[in-house]
Amino acid sequence: KWLIFDRKRKFGLYYNYKTVEIVEIQTEVKNSQMPSLFIQLTDDETQFQELWKNYFKSTGIASRKNTKLHLQHVPKRYWKDLIEKQPD
Repeated sequence: KWLIFDRKRKFGLYYNYKTVEIVEIQTEVKNSQMPSLFIQLTDDETQFQELWKNYFKSTGIASRKNTKLHLQHVPKRYWKDLIEKQPD
């Protein structure tokens, strides 16, 4: 099972092993602020995230780091959503 969700548009897709369903979350917005969306992760998801972080760290070659090119491929505004960019 998986869920891809766009927080800004409150819209997503949910797959339950059989079908894909459109998901919309309706919330009240007070004081013109977007509410935070909290998702509880399963143990499996937490382990997969740790595996991905370790893979990302171990395959990176420090001497070949090219921040300018990296920013062209993955702009900084998306880094908050990337597992490998999250602090440990």
